[in-house]
Amino acid sequence: MVSDGARSGLVRTARDAVLEGTCVWLIGLPGAGRSYTLDRVGDALRSRDWDVVVLREHGLAYGARPLQSLVLSGLAPGATSLNSAVEALEQRFADDRSVLLVDGAHAVDEVSAAVIGAVLGRRQVPIVAGAPPPWPDAARSEELLDGRQATTLWLPALPFEEIYELAQSLLRGEVEAGVAGRVYSLSGGMPGFARSIVTEARRAGHLVLEGGRWTARRDLWTPALKTSVERLLRDLGDEGVVPLRVLAALGPTDVETAQEVLSWDTLVRLDDHGLLRFVEEEGRTVVVLYPPLLGEHLRQTGHGARGMRAVEIVSAALGRPPAEGQQPTTLAPPRRWSSSPESASVLGRVLRDHATTRVLACRDAWERTPSVRAVVDYLDALVVRGAPHDQVEAVLAAAHSETLVSSSPSAGLLVAWEATYRASAAGDLEAAQILLASARSARPQDAELFVAVSDHIRLTLGGPPLPGGAVPLAPAPGLEEESMAAYVGDVARLVAGERLLAEGRAVEAMDLMATVHVSSPVPDYAALMPLATLCAGQIDTATNSALRLLEEAQGALDELRIEFSGYVAALGLYLQGRLTTLRDHLSAVFAINAASPLRPQSHAGLLTVGAVLALADGNLLSARSMTRQAQATGVLAAYAPACRPAVAAAAVDVADGMSVDELAWAWDGIVRLADDGHVLAALCDGAWLLGDHPDRDRARDLAARIQGVQGPLLHGLHGYVSALGEGSVEELLAAADELLGCRAVLPAARSWQSAVRLLLETGHYRQASVELARLREVVLAEGEELSRALRNLEPGAQLTEREREVARLAAAGESNREIARRLSITERTVENHVYRIFRKLAIGSREELRTALQHVG
Repeated sequence: MVSDGARSGLVRTARDAVLEGTCVWLIGLPGAGRSYTLDRVGDALRSRDWDVVVLREHGLAYGARPLQSLVLSGLAPGATSLNSAVEALEQRFADDRSVLLVDGAHAVDEVSAAVIGAVLGRRQVPIVAGAPPPWPDAARSEELLDGRQATTLWLPALPFEEIYELAQSLLRGEVEAGVAGRVYSLSGGMPGFARSIVTEARRAGHLVLEGGRWTARRDLWTPALKTSVERLLRDLGDEGVVPLRVLAALGPTDVETAQEVLSWDTLVRLDDHGLLRFVEEEGRTVVVLYPPLLGEHLRQTGHGARGMRAVEIVSAALGRPPAEGQQPTTLAPPRRWSSSPESASVLGRVLRDHATTRVLACRDAWERTPSVRAVVDYLDALVVRGAPHDQVEAVLAAAHSETLVSSSPSAGLLVAWEATYRASAAGDLEAAQILLASARSARPQDAELFVAVSDHIRLTLGGPPLPGGAVPLAPAPGLEEESMAAYVGDVARLVAGERLLAEGRAVEAMDLMATVHVSSPVPDYAALMPLATLCAGQIDTATNSALRLLEEAQGALDELRIEFSGYVAALGLYLQGRLTTLRDHLSAVFAINAASPLRPQSHAGLLTVGAVLALADGNLLSARSMTRQAQATGVLAAYAPACRPAVAAAAVDVADGMSVDELAWAWDGIVRLADDGHVLAALCDGAWLLGDHPDRDRARDLAARIQGVQGPLLHGLHGYVSALGEGSVEELLAAADELLGCRAVLPAARSWQSAVRLLLETGHYRQASVELARLREVVLAEGEELSRALRNLEPGAQLTEREREVARLAAAGESNREIARRLSITERTVENHVYRIFRKLAIGSREELRTALQHVG
């Protein structure tokens, strides 16, 4: 199944084209969901009282005899001549409001297509026809549509959350987000392939249920996927499959190299069939197979004669014959990747291969030249690749036994890594703190590092501080220093910056982090600076910086930096109200699936933002699953907004039927954050919860507990909370202006909406109407689908179902008497409904009602 929200925009476009008398081509690969989309178009037209006739692909026959398509489909049963077929169709399409849906236009025989075109063309019956690329074929299109106007719609990849929901529905249980990312990556966001991957992986035991959640301990490709892949190759023949095997052997490569191996005409033909993508970024064009499952299948099955022939073609074209029995080396992946779902799914596969290679390379480097840096690199590679706990422990034990490592001046780095691992990946905070306390006694020269790591763990995951107190912060090292002291100084500054962020002192944090050595090897540095910049109120700058850093990390295949940069960018896009871009961004990041277990805050942040977006889309199943997995990380992340899933969990509970009065547990958590000095976390979570469920008493209490925040974002959020507590329209509007000034469009809209709601409650309808009109202008001008996130905040959310019915009919121009007759109620009752609708929507006439309903949802 695919959720009802999937491709709703595409369905509306096709429906509207039919209502205007235009035919529609729906083009998509097998597995892209053509049948599903055609069915939704049919449902949409039936709801408008259209007679929908469906010609199914499974009722057709490839290479069919004349008229066989009409006979087998039941549209012209028993027809033996053109006249009898024409007569049958004329009788079936006698209704002026009829439409024909053709599920598989490429399989309709030529004579049947001509009969359909002639009869339906004469009667002006629109056709919605689905077919795989390279359709629509010009000749067959002319036959089927009889020269009528048609619009062509391509089926895009589904967003990540839709594939996530599909996987959970197939497995009938909760699925790890990383597993869903691997399914998305392999399927390219195509629901048919995602269904096959999940089903066959479960059957083969590659997907297992552990701790109540489906996880993957092996790769998801199985030989049983051959049948699914071969649907893509049906019309190519052997001559078309050989170039695909060549490209599979090459791997993602630039278009110039691809043309050295294959002709341009061949590449164009494969592109026409939808089996490869030309991914462009900053003038560089890269050729990749699509969906990635196709390339994976060809590589896995490329050991026979056809695979050997592909290797020979590559080697001969590039002038580098392989050694006997050896495959040619896959070319280096591109340095830049586009943000398309297709590109992200390909990058996810490349990263998995790279992670495996990196483990081997790092192990070899450590064995050849044992050092602290080498063993830390090896441990990082193991954790990123998802190595089991006992393998990591074995490497740690071996490293501690190495005299060269233990006596090294930089031995503190290994202690810091191990403590972070035990706290985050192993979930043992006590063991981490014991290790750091012991190391502080044994290596007092590294005390500053151990205290900093302890504080980082405390701010990220909770727990007590390291006994013995803080160590004074050393002055910033010069840029020429590349010593252990410089590294320790960088770590100390970054953690001090985290402390300042947690305290709400965002401007000071940004200034301090700017003193960090620009070539610092600390993985978090690159994204922590944009995070501090964002919290200080420079949201556009921070978002653009995080997106740039994400591109750089992807180009360098640096798994350690991808997820944190992706989280900061997601947070910025959310605050900006750019929900369409955010949806694509999250789909790409989850598809890449570059989890960093030692930095659980970024994973929790992505899951939390993803849950909020899924909830705005009405996808409760995915929202709940993402929330639970974010909760399982156990993060506190006192220095980062939207990382604690408690508020998202509360929103999911309310959406699932829980009373708002039962959210005391969420408020208790926010109060504890404030009392512990975690000002940023308490303020951001409190403002978020108040936006969904205003509570003047709690707002007043929270505002009183928080003081001294810095920067327009945090100051604006505090102003919003304070104004809610005081019930001040003027202060709410002032907070909205301040938030809008720093491009925090979504919280600004919430503050503005709260002001409108308060004006309505106090009977100031004229001012409410003016402010609501201004808010709608901002939402339309600044946000992407922002009204969806604000749906529960719109005045229209207060309308009852009956009031919504009356509002829609009144907006359509019907009088009170006509509405009363249609709904079987009295005219007086309609008048009362209209009066209440006007008050709730802050409007004064029916002329304003149509515009208002566009924003009510």
